[in-house]
Amino acid sequence: MRIYLAAVSQFYSNAPRSRTGGSAPVHRLLTSYLPAFKNADKLLIALDRACEPEDYCVDSGAHVWLAAFFKKGEKHPVSKVEATLDRFLRTVKSLPRKPSFVVELDLQRIYGLDVVEAWRRDHWKPFEEETGIRVCYVWHQVDGVQRWKAMLDDPEMRYLGTGSDRTVPVDLRKRLMFAAYSAAKPVHGFASVDVRWMRQIPFYSVDSTSWAVGAQVFGLVPRFDAAAGKIRQSHVGNRQFKDDPKVAAANLMRAKGFYPSDILEKTNGERSEKNYARFITAAGEVFRQLEEWHTAYWLAKGLDWDAQLRKHGNVVAGASGGHLKAPGV
Repeated sequence: MRIYLAAVSQFYSNAPRSRTGGSAPVHRLLTSYLPAFKNADKLLIALDRACEPEDYCVDSGAHVWLAAFFKKGEKHPVSKVEATLDRFLRTVKSLPRKPSFVVELDLQRIYGLDVVEAWRRDHWKPFEEETGIRVCYVWHQVDGVQRWKAMLDDPEMRYLGTGSDRTVPVDLRKRLMFAAYSAAKPVHGFASVDVRWMRQIPFYSVDSTSWAVGAQVFGLVPRFDAAAGKIRQSHVGNRQFKDDPKVAAANLMRAKGFYPSDILEKTNGERSEKNYARFITAAGEVFRQLEEWHTAYWLAKGLDWDAQLRKHGNVVAGASGGHLKAPGV
């Protein structure tokens, strides 16, 4: 099971790097091409800050369009979306290093499946044929189960995804996933890093921002609980430093060998700034451990995605799930 850290705003920032470490080694990174991006600059910054991860993918940013639509209650003109789509495809083609896959603009909840399928025909499939970069075609509950079956039967759809809608029953998700496994079609679960889900639904890959956001916004240090196979977090935020510095410092060191200086640093001897580079680095290590644990978990249950994909000639580029290089190698 491949586990990607979904990049947060810090990864796209042009701000100067902090003196105590401005990069965060991440094994797998999911970046997003946002409507405001005009070229590849922001994506390259994110990859640089993640220390050039051995495996990365690029989301087309459909979540931004969805958020704008439901927040403003207005429908963006299709022409504007298609202009962004064209710019996205040109940007990915310009990247010096190919991503393992890109995610389609899955906006069927706004524009309907007919429009999305037209984009697949006119934009995504020609792009995949030209570049060799896989496109992740995303299924949403609104598409219906029959559409999922049609996607499994389509030889041109080699990587699938499921939206993060938690209203889809777990039993249905399990059936969809086992059908995909039988068809040797890897499936990415968006925002699906939850132990309750990961032990029931054998995704090929998943992503989440939760660990990094926890550090960046709430001052939570992630650590891996090998006995439970899950992530636990210790609170070491600025409020705790203010209320009880001794307790905060103790929590930092107990969490993962951190020190108070790892969360605050002085600038010009006057003001303090947040420094979460080490926190995200720690999260990157947590992702690696979680990935290895859950890969072994599903192997013990007889599901070997890599072997299944090799058997059917559908191998995905990038490091195999659960077999990442050791830190520092």
